[in-house]
Amino acid sequence: MKSFVEESRQSVAVIIPTRNRPNELSSVLECLAEQSLQPVVVIVVDSSDSRFSEEFRPKIENYIYIHTTSRSAAMQRNIGMDWIWDNEKNLQFIAFVDDDVLLPTHYLEILVDNLIEDSELAGVSGIAGLENYYKSEKIITNLIGITGIQGRITKACVNIPVKPGQGLVKSADWLIGCSLWRYSDISNIFFEKDFEGNSIFEDVIFSHRVKHLRQKKLCVNSDLIFDHLISPIERENDRSQYRNWVINRSRFQSIFPTSFPRNRLILHSIVLVVGFLLSPILQKRRRHSALGILDALRFIL
Repeated sequence: MKSFVEESRQSVAVIIPTRNRPNELSSVLECLAEQSLQPVVVIVVDSSDSRFSEEFRPKIENYIYIHTTSRSAAMQRNIGMDWIWDNEKNLQFIAFVDDDVLLPTHYLEILVDNLIEDSELAGVSGIAGLENYYKSEKIITNLIGITGIQGRITKACVNIPVKPGQGLVKSADWLIGCSLWRYSDISNIFFEKDFEGNSIFEDVIFSHRVKHLRQKKLCVNSDLIFDHLISPIERENDRSQYRNWVINRSRFQSIFPTSFPRNRLILHSIVLVVGFLLSPILQKRRRHSALGILDALRFIL
């Protein structure tokens, strides 16, 4: 007879949103097929222009393919969760996985064990190998909210990533998209329904909402590193990315106005624009980024 721990470790569902990335999707499905802990179901929610991904036959026993016209990574995750609520009642964990990542073979197993070992954790993630880290000891940048403590969200709504090699960081305010969640803790909690495209910042809003509503902890396993390939396919240009980043952070601030004052968000945005536009070593990419933020400032001011 299986123990509770053994049964829990065999009760994971994986949701993957994708759009026009058949090669990347094929690679991540191969990674999942090689996991030391096999998920009981993998749900691919595809918004591609055609249904070519439906022809995939991954080496996964229970593979669900859903085609949608919703071109939103956030909504595609919601669609995947709706399928789970309707069809899988006995799961313990739900994992969200991007379509352009390569996971180590023990990724799911380690994350599941992290949650089993601490009942106060609602969710846990590894870290991306290509992540950028905010390193600064300057009081002014910390005050404005450009930099801050690893794993936390600054008053200016900037999410600071966790550095590698820190072990289990259980004081995190947010988790990245490739994360594992306790089924019961995210029940009836969804991603932003009106975010489009890559839905920048949707993972931050979702994870912090879970932490806030369930009054539980989030954990980052900084020793568990995966490759984020950052596929250029179906990815917005620099200007659009920065504009959506600022606008979606504004949504985050409106959800948690007490913890994250709006004046800090606006001040941070102004500092970014001025810094980009006045820099004597402006490059084209940086100028486009500044213009994107300037567009967003017109929206939030």
